[in-house]
Amino acid sequence: MSLGLGGSPAKLLGRLGFPRGSADPKDQAAEGVGSEERQSAMASTKLMLLFEEAPEAKELAVDLMAKLRAAGFDVAEPEGDSDGRVYLVVTAERELLEREAELSGMLKAKAGSGLASYFTVARGPKFEGYGEEKFFSEAEEALLLDSAVRGKIPYFPKFHAALEAMVPMRTGSGRALWRSTPALSLAPDGQAVVDYLGFGAGWYFEWLGSFTRWLIAPSILGAGLAAARMYRGVSIDEDAAVPLYSFFVVFWGVAFVRCWERRVEYLKTQWRLHMANPERYLALEDRVGHVPQRSSYPQRLQSYAVSAVVTLIGLGIAFGVMVCSLNLQGYIHDNTWTERPFYIPWLAQHAEEGAIFGPDANAIVALGPTVLHVAVIFTLNTLYREVAEVLTEWENHRTEEDHEYSLTFKRFFFEAFDCYIALFYLGFAQFDLPALRTELVSLYTTDQFRRVFLETIVPAGLNYLNAAQREKKKGIGKKDDDADATAAGLRRFAADITDVDMAEYEEFDDYLEMVIEFGYITLFASAFPLASLVSFLCNFVEMKSDLYKVCNVYRRPPARWHFGIGPWLDVLKALAALSVATNCFLFSFSSEQIVAFLPHLYTVAKTHVEDADAVLRAGSGRYVVAVCFGIEHAVGLICMLLYYLIPLESEEVQKEKRRLRQSKRSRERAEA
Repeated sequence: MSLGLGGSPAKLLGRLGFPRGSADPKDQAAEGVGSEERQSAMASTKLMLLFEEAPEAKELAVDLMAKLRAAGFDVAEPEGDSDGRVYLVVTAERELLEREAELSGMLKAKAGSGLASYFTVARGPKFEGYGEEKFFSEAEEALLLDSAVRGKIPYFPKFHAALEAMVPMRTGSGRALWRSTPALSLAPDGQAVVDYLGFGAGWYFEWLGSFTRWLIAPSILGAGLAAARMYRGVSIDEDAAVPLYSFFVVFWGVAFVRCWERRVEYLKTQWRLHMANPERYLALEDRVGHVPQRSSYPQRLQSYAVSAVVTLIGLGIAFGVMVCSLNLQGYIHDNTWTERPFYIPWLAQHAEEGAIFGPDANAIVALGPTVLHVAVIFTLNTLYREVAEVLTEWENHRTEEDHEYSLTFKRFFFEAFDCYIALFYLGFAQFDLPALRTELVSLYTTDQFRRVFLETIVPAGLNYLNAAQREKKKGIGKKDDDADATAAGLRRFAADITDVDMAEYEEFDDYLEMVIEFGYITLFASAFPLASLVSFLCNFVEMKSDLYKVCNVYRRPPARWHFGIGPWLDVLKALAALSVATNCFLFSFSSEQIVAFLPHLYTVAKTHVEDADAVLRAGSGRYVVAVCFGIEHAVGLICMLLYYLIPLESEEVQKEKRRLRQSKRSRERAEA
C-alpha cells in the first residue's frame, strides 16, 4: 500500500509530526526555521479517523480533510488499508487546542494558588505551566482534538454512517506508564493514568485499586475463619461464626460503596472536575458512526419493548443451559418438588456413581461440566453483546452517555443472570449450602483463568502475529542497516497505523467482571468466606493484566469526559442492598447455621432426611421465619444508618469548594 502523501520521506514525517533527524538537507532548507518553530508548537497527540469500507469513503475522507485543513488542522492525505478502510491522521497546533479548551470550558490550575478555573486564551499566562510544552496532558490533547474535529464533521447521515471510529494514536507514554508501575503496587498512579489514558481509564483503575485495598480486611477475617473451622473440624454448614462473618461482609459492602462515593468527590477536586457541569460536556458528545434520527415517544416505547422481549428470550436460553449443567454435575434429582421439573434423566445419569462425572470420578474430569458451563456462558454473553448493541442502536440514543447507560444495564442484567442463576437456584430453591459453595468455587476459579487467558494472552499473541505479517508485507526492516532517522520514523508511523487493527478497549468488560466479583463476595458470604482472599489475589493480577492490555494490547481509549463510574455505582448499591436478604436467607433456611443460635427450635433427625442432621420441631417454622425477617430488617436498618452517617465529602473537599466559591465571588465583584 502506497503512503501517497507526496514529497520526500522527510516532508512526510514532518506533516505527521515525527522528528526528522538527518533527513534530506534540501527538504530542510526548503522548510526553513519557521517550520521548526511550527513543529515545536504541534500537539504530541494524533487522532486517527477511520472510515469503514464503502465506495464513497475516500471521497468523504478527502472532503473532511479539506474542511479540517481550512480550519487550521494538520492532516495527512487519506490512506487505505488492505480491508478497504480509509483513515485520516489529524493533529493540530497548540494555538488551536487553546481555543478549543476555552470553547469547551476546560478547567486548568491557576499559577500560585493551584485553584481550578476555566481556561481562556487571554489569561493563559496566569495558568500553571502555561509556558511549558506539556501544558496540556496527552489525554487533554486527545480530548480537545476529538472535540474540535467533531465540530467540523458534516452533519448528514451518509457521513455519520461511514465514520467508524475516532482513535487517539498510541505514544511511548503508554509503555512508560506500564513500566513505571511498581511490581507490588495495588494500583497504578491515578494521575498518570488520567494524563495518558483519560478520565474513563482513570476512574476504572482508581475504583479497582480502592476495591482491592478494601478487600484486605475481609480477606484476613475470612482466612482466619477458614483456619479456625479446619482446626475445630466443623463444616461450613454448621459453623456458628460464619453468619457473623457474612453480616460483617454486608456492612463492609455498604461502607465500601459509600466511601467510594466519598473518594469520587475527592478525585473530582484533584482532577479539576468539581466545577464542571457534566451536561455541558456530555451534550457535545454526539456518537460517532450514529445517524441522527428523530423518534417519537411511541417509537421509543416500541424499541424498549422489543429489547425486553429479545432479552427475556436470551435469559430463557441461559436458564436452560444452567439446568443442563446442574444435571451433569449431579445437583438435580427427581425426589423433591423443587427439583423434579428440571430433572433431565439422560443428563443426570452421567453424574451417578460409576459414571464419567460421578462422585468417584477423577477430580480433573469432574470439572468438565463446570468448564463447559463457563464456556457456554462466555459464548452466550459474546452473542448477546452483539444483540445488545443492535437493540441499543435501534433505541436511537443521541449522546454517548445515554447509549452507555442503556447498554450497560442490558448487558449487566443478562450476564449477571448467567453468572448468578445457578447459585441462586442451589441456595434458594434447593436450600443446599454445601452445593452452593462447591458451584461457587468452581465457577469463580475457572472464570478467573478464562479472563486472564482470553483478555490478555490471546489478544497479545494476535497483535504480535498481525504486526509480523504487516511488517513482512511492507518489507519494513529489510532495508539497509544504515537506515537514518527518517526510516525509523517511517517504521514508527507503520507501527502506529496498526492501532486500527487492534481490538477496541471496552471498560465495560472490566467493570462487569469486578462488579460480578463484588456480588460473589457480598451475596454469598455465608457460602464462601474465602472469596475475599481469592478476589484480593486475583485483583492484584487483574490490575497488572488490565494495565498491560490497555497500554500495549488494545487501542488507546477514545477521549471522553467522565465524572465517575457511571451506572456501575447504581449496580453496586443494588448488590449491596440485595446482600442483606441473601445472607439472611442462607443463614436461616439454606444451612444449619441458625441451629447454634436457636437450638430449642430444632431436633436431631432420627432418620436420614435430605442429608440434614437437624430438623425443625413441629410448629417452629413460624418462629424461624419471624427471626429471619427480623434480622433482615435490623441489618437493613443498620446498613442505612451506616450509609448516611458516612459524610459524602471530607473536610478537605468542603474546604476546597468553599475556597473556590469565595474566589469566584471575589472575581465577580472585581469584574463588576
